[in-house]
Amino acid sequence: KAGAALTVYNEMLSRSTKPQQVLAMIINQFRSMLRAVILTKEGKSVSEVADELGVRSGRASYLVSEARSFGEARLRAILADLLETDAASKNGNIDANDACMLIIMRYTE
Repeated sequence: KAGAALTVYNEMLSRSTKPQQVLAMIINQFRSMLRAVILTKEGKSVSEVADELGVRSGRASYLVSEARSFGEARLRAILADLLETDAASKNGNIDANDACMLIIMRYTE
């Protein structure tokens, strides 16, 4: 998985996507999954999750499925790590490219 993810990441870089943009996309994905799991825990249907998140029902279904595979506690921990890594890249403690590669390696087990 990590090899495929790094290949996609490198393709994005070759298309002028900045590492900070990729990191933001990853953060948004995990934030959406966390919101999806919380909403389903509150008893919301997939279509209600879609409405809340402003996405199509197919996307909401995917997010709910992925969110369940991680679980709320793990999603919260991952999101906290992502936000910490994002802050570190923004304040110069880690290079944005290195931050992305670290995140990809860490979460594509």
